[in-house]
Amino acid sequence: MTKIVLDKVPAEMIILFGSYAPGDWVEDYQKKYEYVSDFDILIVTKYRDTSLRTV
Repeated sequence: MTKIVLDKVPAEMIILFGSYAPGDWVEDYQKKYEYVSDFDILIVTKYRDTSLRTV
C-alpha cells in the first residue's frame, strides 16, 4: 500500500491507525452478512495541493 501511495503523492509521512495498527482487525464471514475492517490511513504531504508538483 505504501508503494501505491508514494507512486501517486509526494508523501512526507503515511500513518496507519484504526484497528489494523494494533492488529485488532476483523474478518467475519457469515451466511447472511460479511464484516471486514477497513484501512484507516493518514497521508501527510509537504504541499496542500499535490497536483502542483513536478515529476
